Amino acid sequence: MVPAWLLGLVGRCGAHRKHSKVPREGWDGGSSRNASVPPVPSGGGGGLLLAGGAKYVEVRASESLLIDGESLEMGREALGALRRALESARLARAEAEETRNDAVVAREMAQDSVRERYAERDTVLGEVLELGREIERVELRRSDLEVELGCERETQARLESEAAECAERRSRLEHLWSRNAELDQEVARAREVVRTEKNARVKAQAQASADAQQATEALRQRQERVQSELADADAAIRREKDEQGHLRRKAKGIALALEQCEADVADLLQARRQKMDQLHDQLISIEDSPLKAEYRRASQRLQKEREETEVLRLQAAVLREQGETQERRLLAMRAKKEGWEEEEAELRAELEEQRTRARAVLASRSASRKLF
Repeated sequence: MVPAWLLGLVGRCGAHRKHSKVPREGWDGGSSRNASVPPVPSGGGGGLLLAGGAKYVEVRASESLLIDGESLEMGREALGALRRALESARLARAEAEETRNDAVVAREMAQDSVRERYAERDTVLGEVLELGREIERVELRRSDLEVELGCERETQARLESEAAECAERRSRLEHLWSRNAELDQEVARAREVVRTEKNARVKAQAQASADAQQATEALRQRQERVQSELADADAAIRREKDEQGHLRRKAKGIALALEQCEADVADLLQARRQKMDQLHDQLISIEDSPLKAEYRRASQRLQKEREETEVLRLQAAVLREQGETQERRLLAMRAKKEGWEEEEAELRAELEEQRTRARAVLASRSASRKLF
C-alpha cells in the first residue's frame, strides 16, 4: 500500500502541464539533476540563476514523478526557474531558432534524463509497493499471530479443561480402584458361595442320584410285583376262562339234559297220568287191595321223580349262578388289571417327572456355576 501523503506529492508534481522545450545557454548536456542554471542577465535575456548556485530538475508534465523530499524541493525550484525561463523563451524565440538543433539534442538528452527519473520513480514505486506488500504481509502475519494467539488461548483453555478432566478421571480411577477392591472382596465371597453351592450341589446330586436309584429300585420292584400280579391275574383269568368254558359246556349239557329230562318227565307224567286215570277208573270200578297198594306206590314214585326233577332244576340254577359269578369275577379281574396298568403308567410318569426335575436342578446349578 502506498502512503497517501506520497501520492499527494506525486499528484502535485504532475499538476504542471507546460514546460519549456528550448534549451538555455550553459546547458551541459548531462543529467538534469546535475545541470546548472546559467545566471540570468540583467537585461532579462539570459538563463535562470538559483540562489547559492542550487541545481534543479527539469520534468515533463505528461506523467507524474515520485521523488524524495530534497528532490521535491529542487523540483519546485526548477519549476519556478522553468516558468521564468518560459517567459524569457517567449521573448527570445527568434534567438532560439538558431539553436534549435542543439535544443533538439538537448531535448533528447533531457528526455533520456526524464526516462532515467521515471525509471528511478518506478524503482521507488516498486520499493514503496514492496513496502506496502511487506506491510500487508506484516498485517497478515499479525492476524495470523492473533489467530495463533487465539488458538493458543483455546489450547490453554482446552489443556485446563483436560487437566480438570484428568483430575476428575484420577478421582474416578481412585473410586474405581476402591470399587475394584470391593469387587475383589465380593468375588472372593462369591467364590466361597460358589464353592459352598458346588459342595451343596454335589451333595444334592448324590442325594438325587441315591433318591433316583431308590425310587427306581422301588419302582422296579413294584413294577416286577405288578407284572407278577398281572401274570398271576392273566393265569387266573385264563383258568377262570377255561373253567367258565367248562362250566358253560357243562351248563349246556345240563340244560340239554334238563330239557330232555323235562321232556321225559312230561311224557312220563303224561303216561303216568293216563295210567293213573286208568288205574283210578279201575280202582273205582273194583275193590282190589293190591291195585290200591300199587296206586299208592306209583304216587310215591311220581313224588320222588318230581323231587328229583326239582333237584335237577336247582342244580341248573346253581350252575347258572356260578357261571354268572365267574363272569363277574372275570370282569373284576379285568378291572383290577386295568387299575394295575393305570398305576404302572402313573408310576412311570412319576419316575419320568423325578428324572426331569433332577435334570432341571442339575442344569440350573450348572448355569449358576457358569455365571459365577
